Formats: sequence, structure tokens, C-alpha cells
Amino acid sequence: MPENVQTHKCIICGRPARTPNAEYCRYCYDICMRMSWDRFPPEAIESVWEYIRTYDYVCYYTKIPLDMDNPKSPWYCVFDHWIPGDPHRIVLTCALVNDMKTEQTEDEFWYNIFQLADYKRLGKPINMKAPAGWCRLLPPLENESI
Repeated sequence: MPENVQTHKCIICGRPARTPNAEYCRYCYDICMRMSWDRFPPEAIESVWEYIRTYDYVCYYTKIPLDMDNPKSPWYCVFDHWIPGDPHRIVLTCALVNDMKTEQTEDEFWYNIFQLADYKRLGKPINMKAPAGWCRLLPPLENESI
């Protein structure tokens, strides 16, 4: 690299910028575009940036490094509504955990994870609780309760 060429760093994570005049690296640029396309509110955007500045690209729930390149990977970086349907608190997670957490709050998610772990390790019966946000497109059948 010629001596007079200055390398710029991403203003979010500090990786090398995409181009000499760019503000973001390729990962942060992709996240920026995805947040824009999904029309995240400003407080959600700032929360995501703050998380990346502090922890880099790791899953909020498991701290597993996220795959930033392959959308087909179970560890691909996706957004999760920390509380289902609430657009103001968004966290980064992997696609696998996001699929497992669908329709659950964080407390419900961890409750179910520990129930499964106790069943697997100790043979304890699972105390089933339907997540508060659980909803399906079809209405309940007649005489059916949830």
C-alpha cells in the first residue's frame, strides 16, 4: 500500500472501512442497510450500534460469534425483538436462536431452555407454559381452550 494512502476505520466497530472514504466496514454497512430497510426506530438503531461497539458481532443470548456472510448458516446474524412485537428493543442473535425464541420473551425463552436442560440431564418432567405472546393465524376450534 502506498505510504500516502490512509486506511479508514469503521466508526462503529473499528474494522477497516469498505472504501477509503466510507464510514462503515462491510459488516456495519450491511447492518445499517438492514435496519434502514426494516425501518427501525432511532432508539433501536442506537441500541444495536452500542451493542456492536461493546461486544462486536456476537449473539446477545449465547455470546456465540455471528456469521456475517452466509444467510443460510444457523449462526447468521439476525435481529430479534427482545419483547415479541416491540420494535424499540432489538438485539442481535443467530438465526437458530431467533427461530427457537419466536413468540417468547427473554424470560420465557430461558425458562423453556432450562426446562429442556433439566429434562435431558435429570429426567425431570417439563412444566409446560404457553408463551404470553403465542398466537397463530387460525382461531381456536370450537370447545378448544389454549
